[in-house]
Amino acid sequence: MKKWLNNIVMLSLVACSFGVQLNVLNDNPNTEVYIDGVLAGKGNVSGYEVLRGEHFIKVVLNKEVIYSQPLRIDSDEVKTVNTTYFVDAPLSSVPNVGSSKVEAQRVRDARGNFAVGAYVSDSTSGLNFKYYAFDRLGFQLIGWTNSSPGDINESFLFRTIYELSDYVLLSRHMNLYTGVGFGQKKVENSTTKESTNVIQGVVGVEATAATLGLPLAGVSLVLAAINKGPNDSLTAQSIMYFLAAAGGVGLSLIPNAYVDLEVGMEKSIVDKGGYKTGVLVSGAFLLFF
Repeated sequence: MKKWLNNIVMLSLVACSFGVQLNVLNDNPNTEVYIDGVLAGKGNVSGYEVLRGEHFIKVVLNKEVIYSQPLRIDSDEVKTVNTTYFVDAPLSSVPNVGSSKVEAQRVRDARGNFAVGAYVSDSTSGLNFKYYAFDRLGFQLIGWTNSSPGDINESFLFRTIYELSDYVLLSRHMNLYTGVGFGQKKVENSTTKESTNVIQGVVGVEATAATLGLPLAGVSLVLAAINKGPNDSLTAQSIMYFLAAAGGVGLSLIPNAYVDLEVGMEKSIVDKGGYKTGVLVSGAFLLFF
């Protein structure tokens, strides 16, 4: 009887020592997959042998942990864990959130590289064209012309843009960027007659219009009120700000629409030889393709 009991115990130990096949899936080939603290491979890991019981899986991308979860295996069946579609933000409505930065990068890649819209600031405003020719390096062209007797407003601005980092904020994509630019501006009306060369440097935040569209509309309405003509008459600048406010409200309802909010420094060199330097606050709205 004792011999039979020993045999049963030995058979149980042998059965428990057999490895279970574990597959860990991730569609990014650069991810590092760790199982119980040991590097098991990169990207998709197939047929990794483990024992039944408690285990821990961690996935790392660019030194950032994008998946970190315990795993219990109670049977000898092949176990497959998909870490690509892990959601570690329970309140997020954005799919495939493993790491906020990884998700933000994915959304940015999907939004498109070309955008059109409008740009508004107290110095230069106009139609806004942005194109990312490279991964994070892009170019921006801003221009506006309105010529009528006694009211001329013409502006041109070219900028180089570089995206510093991507984030997911309030379940929506946003990024931090910096830019430098130069341009020209000509204004002639009942109170001003000036031609100016502009040099500027900015730091900005770009987010989906659903996040920042309404704040931009509010800023635009304030600028429109400030730039009214005599007796509260409309000027070319105030009309542009009213259009920007309407666009901020409208674009907040459109998918793939983004809003920029910026702060920086601007140097204005007037045609008479003088110049002035001041703080620049600006905003824009864009529709990406």
